[in-house]
Amino acid sequence: MRRRFDASWPALQREIRKAAALRIDDVCPGFQTLFSSRTFQEPLEEGTDQAWISRYDDKRGASMAIRRHLPAVEKCCEPWQLWLYQKLLSQLDGYTLDIRENLIEERRFELSDEVKVDFTRPCTPAAPRQVGSTTRSGSCNPKVRRSIKPRSA
Repeated sequence: MRRRFDASWPALQREIRKAAALRIDDVCPGFQTLFSSRTFQEPLEEGTDQAWISRYDDKRGASMAIRRHLPAVEKCCEPWQLWLYQKLLSQLDGYTLDIRENLIEERRFELSDEVKVDFTRPCTPAAPRQVGSTTRSGSCNPKVRRSIKPRSA
């Protein structure tokens, strides 16, 4: 009996391996390395260098790489693996968005009379709104648009 088992085991093992779910590294080469940077290894509070743009770039790069491999995951992986992959992508996108919205500050500049950005005139922080006021004026308000003057011939 033992001899028959030993003789049959290699073929059975090959069949078992065929039935096993693929590993994510088989479908998305280098998957694990996407998360090896400090960005993913250390909590934000410990990022004393405060290199938020670098962290944002790392997360966005990982998100883009994961998104590139999504068609292969959809085609080759089990439904539960696809669900986890999509969940990871969603969480990563949310984390990236949080960093962009909360830690990276966009600089705004005044507009020139020619309706062009004047990089020599940064906007000053807006004064607090008056109670009951619904609008703010000034070219630094992204919702205020100046009409473009027709060019003279």
